[in-house]
Amino acid sequence: MTNSKKHHHYIPQFYINGFTNHKGEVFVLEHSTGKINKQSKYGTFHKYKFYTVDFSKHKERDPESAQKIKKALGIENVDTSNVKKYPDMIEDLLGDSETVSAPIIKKLIEGKQISSTEKIELSTFIALMYTKTPSFHNFASEMEKQMMNKSIKKLFLEKEKVKDLYNKMLAEGYEDKIDVQELFKLVEEDRYKIEIPKELTIQTMLIGTSVIDRILYNKTWLIMEAPSTTSFITNDQPVFMNHPLVNKYGPFSVGVGTSKVEIIFPLSKELLLIMKDTPKGNMIMHKKIDRTKVRDLNKLIFARSGDYVIARDFALIKKLMK
Repeated sequence: MTNSKKHHHYIPQFYINGFTNHKGEVFVLEHSTGKINKQSKYGTFHKYKFYTVDFSKHKERDPESAQKIKKALGIENVDTSNVKKYPDMIEDLLGDSETVSAPIIKKLIEGKQISSTEKIELSTFIALMYTKTPSFHNFASEMEKQMMNKSIKKLFLEKEKVKDLYNKMLAEGYEDKIDVQELFKLVEEDRYKIEIPKELTIQTMLIGTSVIDRILYNKTWLIMEAPSTTSFITNDQPVFMNHPLVNKYGPFSVGVGTSKVEIIFPLSKELLLIMKDTPKGNMIMHKKIDRTKVRDLNKLIFARSGDYVIARDFALIKKLMK
């Protein structure tokens, strides 16, 4: 997978294939219309040049801004000094992770054990599945806007400082003439709009992934196996937090490092992964569950969906809609 491809899948095709029926089809509920459409693994979950970026156009993020982002992600105490600031070939990076992770998930479905190295690789893939979605990017963009807006408001409280800054810009060759008094009025009346470059949200995705994967790796992994007569569903936000605060404040109100949080990820129609802190530490445990437990988990997946719910059959989605 390369950046020459115009449509970038934020939900990988191999992952959708894990939820298809015997005909290679899935049923997708679109919340905005209430319609359930049958489609192949190739449809819906992509955006035009979603990961095409040019980091060279933008300055490096300042430490204070980076720390605020880490706090919002629930990873404020994690050292990120080794993170590469501007990696290239984002779409290829995502494709490489998918290529490595697909056979690891297949091993889990087949009931095989995975190695420590394979758990590390799968942790990275799961972290990317959390940070690469449009919903996370919208969250990151909104967070950037709020931070920038606060900085602008704070700056414009010091009028002489703003005037000095403008005069410095003129001295350095800035040619556009600005009525500084009108500029103060514009800020006071909130008559401005902040646009966040896509490169900044991609950078947040990469910084988040590079530390979230290590946190996930060190949690206890509980792999739930559904009976053959039923199946798990998934959605367009397949990695999500289960915590009381989420119901009150929204999906990004807690992070992977929040105390007592559960991170849930449906691996396939047969398996669902729950990651959490336990006294057992870094280990993988398997458990067969009954239909009632599967239904309870599917209700949670349904509730945490963004725009779409994905399942192997029409009837399963209809039952969950009631």
